[in-house]
Amino acid sequence: MNGVYGNAQGATKTVWVHLSDIWDLQITKDPPKLRLSIRTSGGTENLEDNLRYGFDNSLLDIPAGSYAVVVDWSVDEEGITRSDNKIYIHINPLIGVGN
Repeated sequence: MNGVYGNAQGATKTVWVHLSDIWDLQITKDPPKLRLSIRTSGGTENLEDNLRYGFDNSLLDIPAGSYAVVVDWSVDEEGITRSDNKIYIHINPLIGVGN
């Protein structure tokens, strides 16, 4: 997300992830953070990273598997969605200004 944010509107980046357990993805605005919660046989593992820009949205109970995670600077929307084995993170810092 930070790389797309550092570019301009229309920027896109895709990464592939594989997780062998159910997981949650959460992005927060205040403070701007990305959180992954992975449920394993030993409990829940939480990973967190700071972002340069964030918004409040989450995607819960993502099944285990391989996913293309596509981050783009959208023209008119922001949010997290999943379609088959793709997870889309749409950012638009221009929408977030003043919110």
